Amino acid sequence: MVAVFCVSFVGGVYAQKILLPKTGSLSISDILGSATNTLSSMTGSKNDQVWLLAGLDTVGKMNQGGSVGHNDTLILAFIHGSTVNLLYIPRDSLVDIPGEGITKLTHASMYGQGQTYGGLSKLVQTIKDNFGVTVDHYVVVNFTTITEMVDLMGGLTVDVPQRYCYEGVGVPDYTCLSPGTHTLNGTQFLVYWRVRDFGTTHMSDLDRISRQMSLITGTNLKDQVISKLSPSFLSSAVNIWNDYVISDMNLVEVAQLATKMKNAHLVVDVLPGDFHVRHVFDLSVPVDVYKWDAGWLRNWYITTLGNVGQAFASGVNPTDFGTSQ
Repeated sequence: MVAVFCVSFVGGVYAQKILLPKTGSLSISDILGSATNTLSSMTGSKNDQVWLLAGLDTVGKMNQGGSVGHNDTLILAFIHGSTVNLLYIPRDSLVDIPGEGITKLTHASMYGQGQTYGGLSKLVQTIKDNFGVTVDHYVVVNFTTITEMVDLMGGLTVDVPQRYCYEGVGVPDYTCLSPGTHTLNGTQFLVYWRVRDFGTTHMSDLDRISRQMSLITGTNLKDQVISKLSPSFLSSAVNIWNDYVISDMNLVEVAQLATKMKNAHLVVDVLPGDFHVRHVFDLSVPVDVYKWDAGWLRNWYITTLGNVGQAFASGVNPTDFGTSQ
């Protein structure tokens, strides 16, 4: 839902008139220091950026515990020229969390919680140290962000391909979706977007990514969101942004960027890899982890970004899979 949430602010023309800026909690330089090697700094263009889009498996306001949880969905959005490349990084990817140890990527935001939004800092550092990318900006949402936004829009119509059922964080009552075209309220949409424990186990995140990609790349959902935008909608949306989003950007800035991006060529990829059973430092039993393809990622950076992609490619640092903790 992270990418869909950002697209929902495509009506920047309204936002510029009615919404007051809100300064983000931490800048990238706050997290990584002033010597950052971002896409915008390498190309010299503010229009070239890398955004970290993350979804946490939590509920509630971000300043009241809603920011403490697993980064359950993670997308790197590379904005360059007239193209936007979204790169999904599976949650179970094996990484070395700086100062902590080797474990799943989804655990990164659980660490560093002694600081203000310390989990976010740890996640940004983990992305840089393992995948070679210093992001320009970030947007982090949680389950409440999704349900509040979809309900504010009056629901979204989705083609549900099969039966999905879920009960858990964000969905307190057992909720099932039947196959067919349905207008889903916030909770129902969360079930469709979030569920991953049906069918196989370790492959369920990849199945979920495939389902999310179909929504993001299709025109139906984007058209619905755009059609629901209005000054009154955005006036209410700013409250959701302030309470249920962590970002170094304010809503006006995101809306302005989304306006520029709305006609961009969108390409979505998933970092490839395969699953293996391995010990990690913060779990007591061996678990399925995702051994991601570092060679593919290096080549992807260069193919996607040209010469500047070399800098990201040189920073790719996969964990030695033969070293178990």
